[in-house]
Amino acid sequence: MKNLSTRNKLILLVVVPALPVLALTLYSALEERALNLAGIALATILLVLGAWYGTEVFVLRNIRTLLDTARRVRSGDLGARTGLHHERDELNQVGREFDEMAETLQRRDLELKKAMQELQEQAITDPLTGLHNTRYLRELLPGELLRAKRKGSPLAVIMIDVDHFKRVNESLGHEAGDRVLRELGALFKQSIRGSDIACRYGGEEFAIILADATSESARRKAEDIRAAVKRLKLSHGGKPIGDVTVSLGVALFPYHADQTTTLLRRADEALYQAKGAGRDRVAVSDAGAAPQGRETPKSHSAPAR
Repeated sequence: MKNLSTRNKLILLVVVPALPVLALTLYSALEERALNLAGIALATILLVLGAWYGTEVFVLRNIRTLLDTARRVRSGDLGARTGLHHERDELNQVGREFDEMAETLQRRDLELKKAMQELQEQAITDPLTGLHNTRYLRELLPGELLRAKRKGSPLAVIMIDVDHFKRVNESLGHEAGDRVLRELGALFKQSIRGSDIACRYGGEEFAIILADATSESARRKAEDIRAAVKRLKLSHGGKPIGDVTVSLGVALFPYHADQTTTLLRRADEALYQAKGAGRDRVAVSDAGAAPQGRETPKSHSAPAR
């Protein structure tokens, strides 16, 4: 201290007592800075977590929705939709496009199903009369016989043929003949129940299947049809076509036959009997039931129809 100048001694007297205060001030400043850094770090972590959560909610959720909807559409649920229509971001745009595509696919699928149904109907429908055709009859009748067998109920087949139909075609033309067939088809539709089936069997021949029909009820139905046909007054090109009559043959399952082909043949044989007896009449088969698994012999030559 003796070697120090008076100035240095004064500096020591002032600085040394102030050191603790300076140290405390510096420590406080460093502590405050550390707290600020910690706050910044915490805020950064919270921002990252918020961004992650937002990504999870608004992006990943929409991606999952798109994937789930795509899986449903691929599995055949063409009515599935994403529902991503409300925002303007890219994922919602993709969702809108996907839903429009699914809607188009659903519409095309419905159109295709309708077209297939129409093709199927055309395959089993006679285009002239609107009745079912022979293919439908031969596909349907075996099932109807099985159903009747399980229920223990009879089933009747009525075969119908237009008398002297060839004369109509020859005298008035085929258009007049087509007019007769169309009118007969409409009449047969009106004459049967919803559970019955009317078919154009071929040419001017028709077949009607009556479910749960006894011999007497089938005969009455055939007589009603015959009388209704006779009351028809048809014309073509301003010219009367003249009287139209039909002959009808009736056969019953299981009394006259127990197989499809045999039953149709029995009804056709009864039809030949009606024609041979003078036409414009009903004949019921007089054959006994055919043995299981055997066919009946072909009928004798029929009279001209």
